[in-house]
Amino acid sequence: MAWLRFDNTAQAWLPGSDAALDTYAEFRERFGEDTFLLAASEHVDLGDPETVTALDVLAQRLLQVPGVARVHSPLDLRDPVEVGREELPVQLERLELARIRAPRDPSLHLLVAEANAAAAFLLHADDPDRALVLYGNARQAALVAFAAVGPPALLREGPAGSQSLSERLDALGRPAIPAVYWWAFARAGEIRASGFAPGQVASLPRVDEAMSWVLGLAPEFHRAGPHLYFALRYASTPRALGGDPETSREHWGAVRRLTAGQALMPLVLEAETFVPTLAATPAGSSVAKVLEAQETAYRIFDASLREVLLAQHDDAPDLRLPNAVARARARALLEDPSLAGIVVPRDLKHAPPPPVTRHSVLRDDPLSRRLVSAAHDRVGLLIVPRPGLGAEERGAMVSGIREACARDTLQLGGFHLAGPDAITDALDRGSASSFGSLFPLVALVMGLVVYGGLGSARPVLAVVAAAGFASVTTLGLLVAVGRPLNLILVVLPAILAVLTTAYALHLVSRYLDQPTGNGPLDGPARRALWVRAAKETFMPCLLTAATTAIGFGSLVTSSIPPVRDLGAFAAIGAGVCFAGTFVLVPTLLGCMPGFVPRPPTASWWNAVRAHALRVYLGRQGVLVILAGVALGIGGTVGLMQLQVESHILNFFPPTHELPRASAAIEGSLVGLTPLELWVSAPQELLLSAEGLEGLDGLVAYARSERELVQSVSSALEVLPADVSPEARAALLGAILARPPPGLEHSGMLHQGLAHLRITVHAYTRSSESCDALVQDVRAALAHPPEGVPPLPEGVRVRLTGGVPLLVRVQVLLLETQLQSFVLALVLVTFVLGVAFRSLTLVVVSLVPNLLPILVTLGFMGLLEIPLNTATVTVAGIALGLVVDDTIHLLHAYASRRGAGASIAQATEGMLLHVGRPVLVTSVAVGAGFGVFAFSPFRPTLFFGLLIAVTAFTALLCDLGLLPALLLRLPGASAGEEPGEAPEPADHAAKSPAPPEAPAG
Repeated sequence: MAWLRFDNTAQAWLPGSDAALDTYAEFRERFGEDTFLLAASEHVDLGDPETVTALDVLAQRLLQVPGVARVHSPLDLRDPVEVGREELPVQLERLELARIRAPRDPSLHLLVAEANAAAAFLLHADDPDRALVLYGNARQAALVAFAAVGPPALLREGPAGSQSLSERLDALGRPAIPAVYWWAFARAGEIRASGFAPGQVASLPRVDEAMSWVLGLAPEFHRAGPHLYFALRYASTPRALGGDPETSREHWGAVRRLTAGQALMPLVLEAETFVPTLAATPAGSSVAKVLEAQETAYRIFDASLREVLLAQHDDAPDLRLPNAVARARARALLEDPSLAGIVVPRDLKHAPPPPVTRHSVLRDDPLSRRLVSAAHDRVGLLIVPRPGLGAEERGAMVSGIREACARDTLQLGGFHLAGPDAITDALDRGSASSFGSLFPLVALVMGLVVYGGLGSARPVLAVVAAAGFASVTTLGLLVAVGRPLNLILVVLPAILAVLTTAYALHLVSRYLDQPTGNGPLDGPARRALWVRAAKETFMPCLLTAATTAIGFGSLVTSSIPPVRDLGAFAAIGAGVCFAGTFVLVPTLLGCMPGFVPRPPTASWWNAVRAHALRVYLGRQGVLVILAGVALGIGGTVGLMQLQVESHILNFFPPTHELPRASAAIEGSLVGLTPLELWVSAPQELLLSAEGLEGLDGLVAYARSERELVQSVSSALEVLPADVSPEARAALLGAILARPPPGLEHSGMLHQGLAHLRITVHAYTRSSESCDALVQDVRAALAHPPEGVPPLPEGVRVRLTGGVPLLVRVQVLLLETQLQSFVLALVLVTFVLGVAFRSLTLVVVSLVPNLLPILVTLGFMGLLEIPLNTATVTVAGIALGLVVDDTIHLLHAYASRRGAGASIAQATEGMLLHVGRPVLVTSVAVGAGFGVFAFSPFRPTLFFGLLIAVTAFTALLCDLGLLPALLLRLPGASAGEEPGEAPEPADHAAKSPAPPEAPAG
């Protein structure tokens, strides 16, 4: 089977010229591949350094798997402080670029003030010169922001006249709080960085008054920032400048209370600035008092810093860098308490600092946020395959990924593997399994049925040889033209086996039914019998081959390539089966001297049984016809409930690893079916406040579809939400100029920002749900609902990705079912009309041909088997198969009527000479395809089950309903010739093969 390849990718189900596929191809060309696998861990502890290291090692190992192009891990094991030192300058540069783009926007100036002050406070406390520059930048930016609500001179120089600064600020109100806070914070930082230089200290009272005003209105601002200011102010400032450790104690308590211990830097600052003051004792204190105070201070100092290093909470995004700096500072102080002026008591052994049990190891970018559960107990690794992998390469890659994940089971627990490429691999494996294991089993079951029907193993060998020839020839042609197999085409060998069996059974049955006389049959005599049998069955078999080819050929009109391939190669295969049967079967069986016709009475199907069946149908024909009507009504009821949808995960049993993995990942990490919103517009339009407002509204609307959408990712996530639209637009422009690493490699932006990608991570649901999501988004784009700002003129949004492709395939599936079936029915009816030249027989033939298909479709509706990629070809294939037996029966009937037989005689002769191959063929088809019902791969299971239902229903129609209808034609009565003797076995030999049948 190495010469065969499988392709069940989404692209394989759409025509190359399809607009949806063209859009998808162009999208991938701009933004990169969107196929992926997601390996998600079971419950892990990200606070355990060994677990984090094991995850990082696994990510590196996965990168070495052949076929893997890239592995995105949400983990970042670099030192967060060093990362901050590297990235903060770039962040400050972006903010400056944004401020240039929107110089009058106060929210941008506030961001600049905050970033500069944070950089000075966290990263440059040991570099006063650099800190002075950064604090100065922060102060200036805060003053510019303050200008939006009041005169900057109010902060720079203080109020003129008798009013105090607080009174003037009261007049400005709460809008002034952010600017006043950052101005005071930066100005105080300048004073500390200057070493409390006299020229700087003069403004300290004004700074205190400004921060006191903020404290009175918003004590919780910026994680209790006003309280932290005064805690540091009173703890670290000399008493001559207003320092007061006791007053600072109240503020430290307030900081702890308002931050709930989540912010670690206040704990470190308290230990470094306030706790040492506890060692101070009044002048003249005894040595014992001094030592006691020093021991108390040391114990509090040591416990506080160890609390920081042992903190077990997860860091919020805005606390990752401050907490990392706090942990590093706490470790340094514990290693050398003298840095804070703490004296270690002589009688106490100073323990080394504990290892850090938890620190932030997660990247903060849109993609990484989707790869960590909200509880931080599950991590996903995004694996991007190399483009253009074949089925074998993809299968080897998936196996390599599973093997790599299995090696870390002890450390990381189990792993779930899901995603589009995992689904494609599972479909390829299921298709290959059906092809490699079930087809031989189907052939075995059909062979046993043929053996039971003919009573000899020799024709079974001949049929197997002819079917093998047809399969190898047809599949070889398929491979020669470069077409792959898929979940539809894997049934092609089984179909060819059915066709070969049908042709061979009619040919062999006719050979066995011929009179031989009493003399021995030598080689020439046997060859003469084979020639005679071939002549008598050639025309009906040729007619069935033509109608079968037409039935399958109608699928060629489908827009879906796999369906089109099945139609083309099954039609070709029908001709190969016909030719192979009439050449190989007589040749092989003619070389077996013991295989000769038997006396008519030796067969289990003989003239007596045929006569009895004809008499029964003549007398009870009305009941049989009413039963057929009941079947038709039941089929119609079921047909009205038939659904057209595909749920890819339903192709697998609930116990299969793929549905379980998808449920686990989508329940805690990210939706695995992407709906891509491809936004394109001129850069100046996308970077406008109006454009961003429209995009924000679109993202918010997509997120509101909670039943269908798990999350939404876009480059807009890196923008702060609490700034003006103008500021966000300016920031996006600055980010485009200097994109962060996580965003630069995420595939969310395209060079020049003419194109932007918004990914809606939908749950893997049915195509009906996907269609509802697509329609909702399109409706929102065309007519924005209340509260959603419209996109400006000139912004174009195209929908692509897995969701629209699935919806497009469903549309084509329905078109294929209707179009191919109607075309096949029309062409087959036309061929029958030309062949029989009897409108009556053509109308009668439609009943046993259409009723089995109606019953099968109704069966699908009643059992809630949807019309999808696995079942779309059932109606067309069923028509191609059931018409064969009907043609053989009607050809035998028309031949006898043309030779002058009555309707009863013609019907009985038809049943006698064609009934056995029809019965054996139908049972062989039903039993053979029924084997598919044991397949764990549901596309194969459903296809086999439905064809089996069709075969058995067609058998009832051909040997029950069709003769009953013929016996009710004008010229025949219910009791015609009730006692007439059975027709001789050689009656057909007396009847010419032509058929021009009378109307009856």
